[in-house]
Amino acid sequence: RWDAQWMPKAEAMKRLGYVMQNGKWGRAELAAADAQRAAKEKEARELLRRVGSTDPDRRRKAEAALTAISGEHKLKPFLDALDEPNERMRVCAAAGLGAVHDYRSLTPLVNAALADRSPDVRRAAVESVQAIAGRSSVQPFVRALETLVDPHRRMNAARALAILADPRAAPAVYRRYIRVI
Repeated sequence: RWDAQWMPKAEAMKRLGYVMQNGKWGRAELAAADAQRAAKEKEARELLRRVGSTDPDRRRKAEAALTAISGEHKLKPFLDALDEPNERMRVCAAAGLGAVHDYRSLTPLVNAALADRSPDVRRAAVESVQAIAGRSSVQPFVRALETLVDPHRRMNAARALAILADPRAAPAVYRRYIRVI
């Protein structure tokens, strides 16, 4: 009841500051923030597509524009871009995730470092893992070196350890490769 009159639920909710979004009622401020986040993510996706362009001028402008977008808005588009067929997009996404510095990107980055067909993407992924995880960045690659069956991925794990140049990886490399000889 409002002003001594009954009103429909929709009107009452609107007066209380709620809006209907995707079939559910939510605070207007949160809905506006979600819309802004979605717009920024869409912008980041479009800029990533431009990074994949063959035109170098267009690529440079897109890379410069990506730096202006905050990290929280780049996380999801960059993670999605790791699966794109365009190598430039994957390199930019892998390198960009290191700058975003979000632990949620570690597993996809390790997977890219082990499985991507491009050495540039693998190197950018390893460097991003190192930027995010610091000294503990060696552990997933040592584990991969010791447990993976696929020889290509195992070799990529060894290459990642070489890029990281951490002496704690030496025993695993020795056990896997030196002892076998």
